[in-house]
Amino acid sequence: MSWYRDNIYLRKEDRVHHVNILIILCLFFIIKIYLLFFYEPNLTKVDQGLLEETKKVFVIERDTRKSKKYNKQKSFTSSNKYKTEYQKGNSNQKSWEKKNTQKQKVKKTQTYSLFQFDPNKISQDSMLLLGISKYAASNILKYRAKGGKLTAEKLKSIYGIDEVTINRITPYIDIKKNKPTKTYTNNSETNKQYQQKKYKNKYTRKTPSIIEINTADTTVWKSLPGIGKTYSKMIVNFRSKLGGFFHVDQVSECYGIPDSVFVKIKPFLVIDTSKIKKRNINEMNSDALKSHPYVNWRKANHIVKYRDMHGNYATMNDLYKLHGLSKKYIDTLKIYFDVNEK
Repeated sequence: MSWYRDNIYLRKEDRVHHVNILIILCLFFIIKIYLLFFYEPNLTKVDQGLLEETKKVFVIERDTRKSKKYNKQKSFTSSNKYKTEYQKGNSNQKSWEKKNTQKQKVKKTQTYSLFQFDPNKISQDSMLLLGISKYAASNILKYRAKGGKLTAEKLKSIYGIDEVTINRITPYIDIKKNKPTKTYTNNSETNKQYQQKKYKNKYTRKTPSIIEINTADTTVWKSLPGIGKTYSKMIVNFRSKLGGFFHVDQVSECYGIPDSVFVKIKPFLVIDTSKIKKRNINEMNSDALKSHPYVNWRKANHIVKYRDMHGNYATMNDLYKLHGLSKKYIDTLKIYFDVNEK
């Protein structure tokens, strides 16, 4: 006891050493137990394969034993059950054999209807009635679709037709020849007489009259070639926003009217610049100026701000003092705006 008391309190290093020794001992005992009870050193891979085969044999023997027990318990008094089970397995095979025999009989007893036909005009259904296979019928249709013309000799070169069907079909081939088309002579005198009769009562459109573009309404515009209901409304609305046209080419500026239509109507257009309606620039705000097709938002604000800072415009020439407005642009504004109403 004295030794135990003296040595029970160990240092940290001694305790770690003792724990490692205990772990090694435990591992040693575990390996020893595994070698004694579980490890089989004489068992190789080949022996494992033999074990699997023996297991299969064991399963087969087990099943046979169970079947014998079942026979004793159920006591097959007669072999009817065995026969029924055997017959069930063979019934499917017999039914399949019957179906095949029936199909062969149908093929042997199948009859074909024979009639006269043109291979260049016959349909697929009638070809099947003659005994031609689907594959051969489709090849015939493809040959005809490409522009080929069939004869009795060319039918032999079609894939899918055997000699038996050709010998059966050839006596009934009836190819009809196309009738020659009639040719007509071109007599100039007869053609002139025919054309005179044909176009005698034809409606001839009246030549459009010349119109003044600043006063013409929608009905007058519709009398021109190529101008209908929509184009006439567009032209009149554009003219009202401007205040009038000062040049004929301004009609082409109307949005939506093609150039080809303007070229047709241009010879029939006349202008009177005295009909232009001018507006007072001193009484218009930026929104009113912006509604004019030739004045955008930036220029309208520029004109109004200069007027607010320096007062009303005395003359239209005061617009030349504004920066950012070209001389050509101011000249066009002078046509549509003034300092006094007119």
